[in-house]
Amino acid sequence: MSIKVLNHRSFFTLLEPIKQKISEHGFSSYIMWQEISQNLCKNVSDTFLLEYMHKLCGGNPHCSGSKGNYEIANFIERSWKEWGWPVVDRQEFYVTLPLGPPENGPWNEVLLTNSDGTEVIHRAQNSVTVPSKSEICSQNVTVDNSCSNQLPVYQAYSCSGESFGYFVFVNYARRKDLLLFDKLQDRKKGEPSHICNKNVIVIARLGNGTRQSKLKNLMEHCTCGQNNTSLPDHHPGALILYPDPQDFAVNDLVYPSGKGLPGDAPVFGHMNMKYAGGGDPTCTGFPSLPHIYRTDTLVQGDALTQIPVQPIGYDDAKIFLSSLEGPTIPNDWDTRLATHLGPSTKTCLKVVVHNEVSKNPVKLCNVVGIMPGEMTPTSTESDQYVIMGNHHDAWVQGACDPGSGMMILQEIARILGEAYRNGFKPRRTIILGSWDGEEFSVLGSTHFVHKSEYELLSRCVVYINSDCPVKGHKTFSARTDSLLIDSLINAAKLVPVDPPINMQSFYDEWLNNKMSDRNEPIVLLESHLLVVDRIIYLLPIV
Repeated sequence: MSIKVLNHRSFFTLLEPIKQKISEHGFSSYIMWQEISQNLCKNVSDTFLLEYMHKLCGGNPHCSGSKGNYEIANFIERSWKEWGWPVVDRQEFYVTLPLGPPENGPWNEVLLTNSDGTEVIHRAQNSVTVPSKSEICSQNVTVDNSCSNQLPVYQAYSCSGESFGYFVFVNYARRKDLLLFDKLQDRKKGEPSHICNKNVIVIARLGNGTRQSKLKNLMEHCTCGQNNTSLPDHHPGALILYPDPQDFAVNDLVYPSGKGLPGDAPVFGHMNMKYAGGGDPTCTGFPSLPHIYRTDTLVQGDALTQIPVQPIGYDDAKIFLSSLEGPTIPNDWDTRLATHLGPSTKTCLKVVVHNEVSKNPVKLCNVVGIMPGEMTPTSTESDQYVIMGNHHDAWVQGACDPGSGMMILQEIARILGEAYRNGFKPRRTIILGSWDGEEFSVLGSTHFVHKSEYELLSRCVVYINSDCPVKGHKTFSARTDSLLIDSLINAAKLVPVDPPINMQSFYDEWLNNKMSDRNEPIVLLESHLLVVDRIIYLLPIV
């Protein structure tokens, strides 16, 4: 159950005059709230942001459960204490993790072969490389990343297994895509779909739905038994997911020249089939505490997928899709790579997945900072919570996801911590959360919610999520719950884009770049959002 907004007023955007007691070391005794906001904004340091981006993301990979990720949690805990946060709570919890293939191999493979599998025509990239060099973050900070790391490519929560056969393309694998696929294949009533065969491998593009929904649609499309039950082997043998450049590099130069996704970059992700909202599938609805009863759900067909799933980059997908024959794809599928639906006739794909599950529960760690609100004669809202959070685990180094959000969270922690040390007292209680295990189905924030569910439901005013807030520097956009639209727009009017060079407000830039024919910019609502944090995705802060 996600936390909903219980009050439309946000801590950072209260615009009415309030009498706030502040010590003589910090701010003046009685000032407008806008002045507090402006004083805090003046302390934002671009040098600090850049330095902490390198500190947090310039080293070795820090996937959940790794030594590197645990060290980052320790670093965040120390820094918040040093900056003056009165309460810093370390929340350790244990989960069974769906891992990739063994570190020493064999690793997962997707091979394009001739029709009988005796000749390998093309081997998809099955690893990513972490750069092997030292990066200078500032005059005083050097992050050493001296060891070259090869990391295997995999899809978390995919079962292990092997499949061989011809292959087809089904666009986004939405229900309407699968029905149109059958229609274009001239499927007759009573005949099985080309998709529903264990000797068929399905290729689908990412986007327009979750990974789980794509697999679910495929499996439900093949429920041809009595009462819509599945028949043995009457389903695809494997699913391959790729990012189409039409979705991930449209009109953009690819990295490092632009923000477009390179063709050799497979997209990591999870496919927790047990709990669409996220969380530990072994204790659905409960925190991951030692005394909680666990169920053995990390098995094929339960939390793990029913068939092997493997991601590839679009360079490899282009080679595979060029081998397809059969009907031409519909014009409205709008892909840069595929031209035909398949099936392939002269070539086949071999998919081998060696994913494992951790033998023992793995320790993960949330870090929670608390700045108590101050009760005053004019305010009794000190027991209401304004929470901002982001995760610190990453698939690799995590510059955008979650690094850009982590550096912002760290800067907010520093500014508010130093202000608190100098006498600042917030009207409401401020809570910062650095979550673990997000990439494995938002484990850390879900644990936090279930552990404190009743308290949060009665006291939490708003949650602000800062996952992936920076994906370039050309435009500004924002998304929120409908109750926070006015607060978001008012906040955008207060913050300059790039002081002192560009003192234009984010609101003006937003309006000019996005909606020049409107009096106010459009704000995407919660219903348009991808829920990426267990609490709720409200405001990506840029």
